[in-house]
Order: sequence, then structure tokens, then C-alpha cells
Amino acid sequence: MTKMFSAAVLCSVLWGCSSRTEQGTPVSKDDAVKVERLDLLITEYPNMKPERQQQTLDSLRRYWQGWLGIMGMQPVETESLVKLAGSPVVTAFEPEVCKAFPDFAPYADTIGSAMAAARRDSLRLPDYGYATVVWGNDKSIIVADTVMYIALNQYLGPEHEAYASFPAFLTQNKRPDMIAYNVLESALALTYPYEEPKAGATVLSRMAYEGALSYLKMRLVPEPREARALGFTEAQLADIRANEGFMWQQLVGRNLLYSTDSELIDRLMNPAQNSAPISPDAPGRAAVYIGYRIVCAYMSAHPATSLRTLLTPAFYASPSLLRRAAYQPAATIH
Repeated sequence: MTKMFSAAVLCSVLWGCSSRTEQGTPVSKDDAVKVERLDLLITEYPNMKPERQQQTLDSLRRYWQGWLGIMGMQPVETESLVKLAGSPVVTAFEPEVCKAFPDFAPYADTIGSAMAAARRDSLRLPDYGYATVVWGNDKSIIVADTVMYIALNQYLGPEHEAYASFPAFLTQNKRPDMIAYNVLESALALTYPYEEPKAGATVLSRMAYEGALSYLKMRLVPEPREARALGFTEAQLADIRANEGFMWQQLVGRNLLYSTDSELIDRLMNPAQNSAPISPDAPGRAAVYIGYRIVCAYMSAHPATSLRTLLTPAFYASPSLLRRAAYQPAATIH
């Protein structure tokens, strides 16, 4: 039996989508967003003069409110911010965050360009405020009210000692260059969440939805990298590309595509050590790559399709999706 995900990679495999998709959207300084560095301000806060403390609290009250709420430290007042500044998570992570992110401007530029490109391409995204923080929550990004919080202690690099006890599939994307991809995906998924069809969610519809999110990240993030947009390491992506045909055969041959088994869907879509329903050698979320390739094929055949359409049930739950996409997976490697 063919063993999947061997070291061999065929150079002749058709990689990714069209050149337009791979080029992404150029960075424009005019699109940069303002990101409040709350993580830096909180370390300075206890040493500020009282009037400066009050000014900082009042001018950024809506930003502090969300962070304090997530940390369980309401109400929004000077005493709460002083307590937050002395909390174990701030004192432990802020020195590391300062070293990793002395300047957040390049990330703000990329985020702004991606969000502006989304709006220009028909995607109606909220006008968020942005703030950088640190916390003990396992989520890297949380939206509270109209503010998107980016936890910089979740982006210190896969090899950082803070993540030593975590499995590799959870740490591989804890890297600075994932920030813009995660911000854009969070905004898209919150604004255009997956809507379960009347007949029930299927593996294929979820694959197509998740694939559409990846496709949009490739279209909208400046100078995109496919591995980052899909959430894989470069090595994982190379193996997945090389075994695309095998994965497709497994999905079809095991009658997985139209399964409505919620546990199976979660197993294939959520981060995991592997994609055992397809192959124990396939990395977690490997099926998302197939969904992405289906979206690529569809957009190649129907280039006038609006990007917003890709995040609607009319696209990802369409009974004619595969026929209209005319998806042809790369050949299986033996």
C-alpha cells in the first residue's frame, strides 16, 4: 500500500492558484491602521503621574475595557490597570514581547493593506480598532465590541521556551508573520460565519468554506505565502502538494465528502496532530488544502465571481460546486 507523505516531492506538481492570487495585494502605507500598544502602555502605567494615568485611561477606555474584561479585572479604573500591570502574565511575557516586537508598524501596515483590499473587493468588514496585549488565554485574537485584540505573547516563534510543553501542531503557527493572516481570517469568519445548510453541514461544504478563507488570505494579504495562508509549515505543504491526488482518492473512496458526521468534520477541520480519517501520515487540517484547491479551480473557471460570494452558502453548499469547479487533483505519488 502506498505510504503517504514520503520525503519525495514532484517538481511537476501544479502548485497553488493563479499568479494573480499568489501576488496578493501590494502594501500601501496609506492603508495602515492604528494599533494601540496596550502591552507597552501597561508596563509604564504604574510609574505614570496620576494625571497622566487618568488621561491614558480615559483616552483609551474602550480598549482597556475589553482587555480587562478578558482578564476578569473589571471595572475600568486606575486600580484595575495597576493590578493588570503587576499580574503574572504581564510580568512574565512583556519583556519577551518587547524583544520580539520593538516596532509593530510593519505589521500594522500589512494588516491595514489586507483589510483595505478586502473592502475594495466587496467584502464588508467592520472598521475595527486594534490593540496589542498579552494574556493567558489560548486564543491569539479576540474581538470584544469593536476592538480586535492581538495577543503578542502568542507569536513569539515556534521554538520559544514558553511553548515547550505544547504539541508541535499548536506551536507551528505561533510566529510573527502569521499575525496579518490571523487578523484577516478572524474578521472574515466573524463577518461571514459558516452557515449550516438545511440538509446539514458536510465535509465538502466545510472544506470549501475553509478553503475560501485560505483563498481570500492569499488574495488580500500583501506578498502572501501559501503555507502561512493555509497554516502549514513549508515541509507540510510540500508533502500535501505531492500527495494531493492520494488525499482526494481517500476522501472520495471512503465516502467522506458528503458525510454529515459532526465529529468527523471537526476532526478534519480543527488543528490536530494528523488527519487520521484521510491518513495517519497527513498533518491536521490537510483537507483544508483540498478545499482551497477546489476554490482555486472554481475561480479559475469563473474569474468574475465576487470574493464575498465565496463565503456564502450559495457557493460552499452548492450541489453543483464540484462540477462547476472542474477540480482536477494532482496525480498520486507511488
